[in-house]
Formats: sequence, C-alpha cells, structure tokens
Amino acid sequence: MRRPAIVLVAAAVLLLAGCSVIPTSGTVKPGTTEAPNGTQLVYIPNDPVAGAGQAEIVSGFLTAASGRAPFTVAKKYLTDGFAKQWRPTTRVLVQESLAKLSTDGDEVRAEIPVSASVDANGLYTPESRTVPLSFHLVQQRGQWRIDSAPNGIVLTVPVFQTTYQPRLLQFYDGSWTRLVSDRRWFPVPRTADDPSAGVRPIVNALIGGPEGPLSNGVAANALQGAKLVGISPTTAGVTTVTLTTPGRRADATVTGRMQQQLVQSLGPTAPPIRLVVDDLVIPQAQPLTDQLSTEAYVLIGSRFGSLSPTGAFTEDRTLGARIAAAKPTSITVSLRQRLAAVLNAAGDVAIVTSTGAPRTVDSRSGLLAPTLDQRGWVYSTPPSGDLLAMNGKDTRRLTADFGDATVSAIQASPDGTRLLVLLDTPTGPQAVVAGILRNASGAPTGLTPVGAQNRIELGGASSSINGATWIDDADVAFLASGNDSDQVTTQQLGGIGGTLGQFANVTDIVGTTSTADLRILVQSGAVYFWNGSNWQQQSDPTSEISVLAVQR
Repeated sequence: MRRPAIVLVAAAVLLLAGCSVIPTSGTVKPGTTEAPNGTQLVYIPNDPVAGAGQAEIVSGFLTAASGRAPFTVAKKYLTDGFAKQWRPTTRVLVQESLAKLSTDGDEVRAEIPVSASVDANGLYTPESRTVPLSFHLVQQRGQWRIDSAPNGIVLTVPVFQTTYQPRLLQFYDGSWTRLVSDRRWFPVPRTADDPSAGVRPIVNALIGGPEGPLSNGVAANALQGAKLVGISPTTAGVTTVTLTTPGRRADATVTGRMQQQLVQSLGPTAPPIRLVVDDLVIPQAQPLTDQLSTEAYVLIGSRFGSLSPTGAFTEDRTLGARIAAAKPTSITVSLRQRLAAVLNAAGDVAIVTSTGAPRTVDSRSGLLAPTLDQRGWVYSTPPSGDLLAMNGKDTRRLTADFGDATVSAIQASPDGTRLLVLLDTPTGPQAVVAGILRNASGAPTGLTPVGAQNRIELGGASSSINGATWIDDADVAFLASGNDSDQVTTQQLGGIGGTLGQFANVTDIVGTTSTADLRILVQSGAVYFWNGSNWQQQSDPTSEISVLAVQR
C-alpha cells in the first residue's frame, strides 16, 4: 500500500475557495466573507473542474456544501447514484481550525477540528474534538466523483453564523401553565422569495418534541403525535399551517396550546399564522403572561424589599419582614407564591411564608444556598450532591448522578423545569443543566440522566467559578474570579457563549428575565446592573446590601 499523501488545509480555503460572496443588497463584492451591516451573504460555489484530482474533488465538494439547499452544485461532485442518497441536512459540523486531508488510493480522509455540531433537529452541541470523515471516489465519465461520504455538511464558524440562526422553540411545563424555551438552529430562510420559508422546519421541530434537559417528560408538547399536512404560500400576508391528529380529535384546549406554541416559536417577525387542525380553523390564542418583577430584591440590615431602577428601596413589611427576621445569608423568593427559601446564619435551610414562623426543612451540615421552583418546592444539597426537595409537607430524596464531582451551587430555572448545577471536578469547574423529573402529581423525583443534560465546560483545573445564575429560561451566566478582577461570562443553552466585561470584588450574580436585569453584588454592598455596554450602579452609594435575592 502506498504511503498516504497528507495535506493541511486551512478552514477558509477548504470551505470557501472558489466561492463568491454576494450580499442580497448593496454592491456586489466577490471573494469576501463579510457583508455590510443589514445584508445577508449568499455563497455561490463553483462546479467541479475538469481533470481535478481526488483531494481537489473532496475539497470542492466541502466548499460547495457550504452553500444552501438544494445543494445543486455540491451534488455535481457526487456520482449520479450517490447524489440521490446523500442527506446534507442530517448534521452540521462547525469547523474551528485547520483541517487535514490525506489520500490513500481511492479514499480521501478529512480530519475536521470542530467546536460544535448541529443535528437534524437543530440541536446545537458544543464539542471540541476532531471528527474524521471518509470519502470514496470512482471514475464517472472520465472524472473523479464521490460515491460514498458521510451525510451532513461542514461549515466554518463565520459561515455557520451567517447561514444558520437560533430560534427559541416553545413547549409547556408539566402544569401546562407556562411556556418553556428550547433553542434550536435552522438555516436562514430565503424569505425574499417566500416569507413562509422559515415556518416548515420550526413546525417539524415542534412536532418532534423537546430535546436535551427538556426531554424525558420534563416539558409537555401539545403538538405531540400531530402530522404536518402542508404549509400554504403566504396569501394576503397570512401563512396557513395545516395539521392533523391521527387517532384522536384534538379539543379546543389542545388546539389552543398548539396555536400558542406555534405563534410564540415563530416569533414576532414571522408572518401572521392561520392554524388549521383536523379541518378546523383555530382561533388566535392570547399570549401567556407570568412575568417576574424586573426590580432587584435585597436585604439591607434588618429590612428586605425591592430596589427600583433608580435605586430607591421599598421595604416589604409582610413576607419581607419575616425573611429578614430569619437572618438569611441567601434568599430565593417567589412573590407570586408569597414564599421564600433561605439559608440562615446557622447554616439551615428554612421556608418562609407570609404567616407563621420560618420552618426549618433541612439542617444537614455544610448546606449550600437552596433554590425554589414555580411549584413551591425547595431544593437543598451539601457539596456531596445528596439532593433533597421539600415543600413544607413532604421531603423527597432526588436521584442525581454527578460522578466524582462536588456541588458548589444550584439554582432552579425561572420556569421550574430544570436545575442549574455548578460542579467542581478534577479537571476544572463544570456546569450542568438537568431536567427536573416529576411524578403525576408534580412532585420532583430526580434529575434527567447525563445523556439528557447540557454540560458546560468553564475552564481548566486552575479556574475559579464563584457564582452561577439563570439570565432567563434559555441562558445562564457565571462569575469567574481572577487575581485582580472578576469576569461575567454568559452561555446560551444550545448555543454560543459571551462575556460581559470585568469587575472587581464581586460576591454574587443574579439574573431575572433578561441580560438587561442581570445584577451583581460587590463587597462594598453595592448592586450593579448590566446596561448593555458596562456595569452601572443601581443601589444608593450609602446602602449596605448583604444579600441580593433570586426571584422565582
């Protein structure tokens, strides 16, 4: 056997060589990978070159496959028979650095360093690894063509971010009272030709159901079992989506939930939707509203209350007075339920209500700050991960597997469907987002298994993560401590991460509904919020805030 020929191929060359990039508006500028603001890039791949060698054909194919459906040019690199079998939408590999091509006889092997992948359902998974891809080539009409290759396509990070976009699919929590976001990635639709082009993948994904931590019955889906009959071309600005429910007749409650999920998943920029289920036109559903207060809730001395955007403090003299009397070091409060979970000065977890004395529900040694969900369940654990759920009447030990890691923080999601767990592992800090499993009555029974969790790497063994919070029900934030300053990082669940600058002496971080009300507490007792470009002080400079509360 001959020694394989090995070639290093730069990501931009492997995927973009021979491509012209044409904005859909403005001046045409071939050969660039950037577009003016407000424009959309369209990649125009080249046909196979006559007499090209095997490696050139594979490289050209990968380049052409970075275009858009129906991948007409990419299929020209394949044999006639294989062109009918190749499934480009099965998977996307997001390439982050140099790829290596090696040729051995009629085989070409590509080793692709990837930073993430997207499956056929649009689920984005961060993963830093090298993926081997094998291609077999044969002669067809005197030219090399590929007759065997993996399904899917390979995109560099800039191309992926241009040709794919995240969408927040909406499912329900188990009580059918609140929508829950599940981020997916879909190709950017060519809406200039058909404004309804982006509707089909979202409808199909909704029918397919929730993924990751929201699977295993954690989230409910009104569209489960439905079948898509068709999506009509937009008429008078309205797109008609027609569904059928084989084997059952969906009642008004179910179809109303279908309408809610569909409209909220498509978002405000989508064309108006007319939903038809089993030949019945479904009336427009009223949006669900269960918004948390965007004010900060804080403990100042022996008073607990709200902090307005201008920093004015208003004491809560009922529930707040009882919270303050418990002398808490951490607070999670539900104003809707008039309920709070606190860790008191003695290190015990207590439930505080508007009437009666605080009730201690967990007095084990070394307890972490507890958390509270939308159904009134309090979650508490020591670093060992022996997780309990309590509601003042019942105590349940939850099944959870954290391996050889120790737990440093927990926080329930705003919608009550998942638990954010901060872990210390031998290889460095990690965060896990796991679904909360429940029985038929809604009582927690455990967390989803490892395979149905979001795992987030937070740095090497020397990294120090001192805080974690939900920004909203689809994004989380972390507080990383350094020698001279602390850094706030953000992470989309099922998406990409970012940073929100640095600040010194941060002791806690708390989110509520969006990045705009993400807040930090510093050692001086001041509270700051993120104003879109930097951290701005919200509290009165003379305030000495000891606890920044989490809302649920």
